[in-house]
Amino acid sequence: MDQVGVPDTNQYYPNHSDTIFTGLQPVSTSNSNPAKCRASPLSSTLAEGLRVTQKVKVSDGGSGGRVRAGDFDKIYQSILMLAISHYRCMLLTMNPYPSAMQAQQWAGEAWANACRSKGVLIEFDEDSLKLIRARESNIRGNFKKTARELLKAEFDPTTPAARRENRKLVSMLTTQINMTYKDPIARKGPYQHPIIQKIINKNLYNKKTAEGVTLPGYFKESETGGFPFALIVTVVTAIQAAIEEYSTGEQKDALFAAEKYSHIFATQFGSLEVFHQGTAHADLLPKICRQMLKAARCFANVPEESAAPTIAKFSTADFASAVQDWANNDLPADEDVARSEADMDEEGDDEGRQLELQ
Repeated sequence: MDQVGVPDTNQYYPNHSDTIFTGLQPVSTSNSNPAKCRASPLSSTLAEGLRVTQKVKVSDGGSGGRVRAGDFDKIYQSILMLAISHYRCMLLTMNPYPSAMQAQQWAGEAWANACRSKGVLIEFDEDSLKLIRARESNIRGNFKKTARELLKAEFDPTTPAARRENRKLVSMLTTQINMTYKDPIARKGPYQHPIIQKIINKNLYNKKTAEGVTLPGYFKESETGGFPFALIVTVVTAIQAAIEEYSTGEQKDALFAAEKYSHIFATQFGSLEVFHQGTAHADLLPKICRQMLKAARCFANVPEESAAPTIAKFSTADFASAVQDWANNDLPADEDVARSEADMDEEGDDEGRQLELQ
């Protein structure tokens, strides 16, 4: 961790850099204005075999010259939609509130992945960056929207007395990590409240085309085998934002503003890290994350991943024994083997002739 509460993506998400983005070149940071920087193209290795295509603009944009996906041809739109899915996964599993330079780099990597999947190479430029990042707030907002819907049953704003209870409930749930407990009052089952699983299921595993199904690599952390920690914290942050809408006793829509909730995300991540370190001897948090991933895949009716075939392991003694066994075998000479094979061929010809005569 570079800073308290801020996820170190190199520590927690090595699978993103080691497998998904292998060979991608870093974003140039020479220009102080992120909007003017461009992500480096795919390396020559990854670009090999891709059909280089120029983007085709078919209309002049929306009001005020705002660029739209529909301004470009179908090939560009197809890559853009897939790139947005990749970018959405990166935000949810690394940090939903990236810096401008992080967002630019991740958008470039998402674009490269989409190009590779489609077998087409189109340059990643400022239009691509703007269109991918345009969905950023929606990605976070969808989680909060789901949390808001699920929390309605927990709050009763119909009477003054009920509203007072709501305010108490908000205070209790947003203290420490109480909202994450399976039983918030008894503080039993941290990070196991059913609403966490429900939000993940509804947003990432609710259909066959959802990212949890189509891009599963992002959601299985290589070291723990379960959901990345940042995904859990993203959900918890959305839950807190939805709970705080009842801070007056009645539900009032509030912006899921990055200025406020990026700090809450960092704080929640710090709390999760402390919990992880305190329960590391029991491997508790990874177990919770693995169970949640398994439940989500079951919800989506996605079959369990089959174990990858393993390469056989040999010891030095195995090699020496194999060589000695070969040397000790009483094997026929090469010419004897050849003669035996010829005899078998002749026998086969005789049988064939007998069948023809019958």
